[in-house]
Amino acid sequence: MAIQRYKKYYISPYNPLARELNTVQDAVEQVINPLADSKIIDGNYLKEIDLTASVDNLIEHKLEREPLGWLVVRKFAAVDIYESLTDTNGNSYDRKKFINFQVGTTMTDVYFWIF
Repeated sequence: MAIQRYKKYYISPYNPLARELNTVQDAVEQVINPLADSKIIDGNYLKEIDLTASVDNLIEHKLEREPLGWLVVRKFAAVDIYESLTDTNGNSYDRKKFINFQVGTTMTDVYFWIF
């Protein structure tokens, strides 16, 4: 889900409002494009994820690319959550589709921001 960069509209320099419109477009572009280019903004919000201890919790992230990172946005217990790059048998999995979360204690309703 790539965020679109701001594109300026062309207006004829002969239009009496050309200078004002171009000034506004320049100001908007300076604010919007750095946000659109931010890697952490281009992500997916996953909510109410249940995680089970001592098993592979392969969660589909729907980024259509390998994630750069993830944040726990909300959880309801003091539990460590980490990502494993292999499954419990030591085999790799498709990181372009899934993240393998591991937890020390089974927990429900965890919310993530995957980017």
